[in-house]
Amino acid sequence: MRGTWQTTGGSGGGLALAIIAAAVLIGSGAVSAAASALVTIAIIVGAVIALAVLGGIAWLVYRARSAPAPSDRPGRPVAAPAAHQLPPEVRPQLEESSKPAIGPPRETHLHFHVSAAELAAIMQQHYGGEA
Repeated sequence: MRGTWQTTGGSGGGLALAIIAAAVLIGSGAVSAAASALVTIAIIVGAVIALAVLGGIAWLVYRARSAPAPSDRPGRPVAAPAAHQLPPEVRPQLEESSKPAIGPPRETHLHFHVSAAELAAIMQQHYGGEA
């Protein structure tokens, strides 16, 4: 039984011819030019692959940041997907009489982080010694 790598006859003339052709190419600098071209092509292919990977990562980051995140603060509603929101014509409309009236502003509470002694000094200065 013979394999496909075995020839049916003849001498190793093809091998000698290949060795001579390789020696001629090495001497002429063609192999050096081909190797230089392959290195250049490998660098370009590597840069394109690196840019594709970085672009994919940037796209994933963009998608992750643009997606609405559920709120972890109580009292803050979580945005529902568009498919679960009611269309504008089905939502109940407020009548003019049921809208809350805008009144005067409520009192403002200011919180200063000072000690009791500092607060007493501020009040004495503000009220002119009367506390």
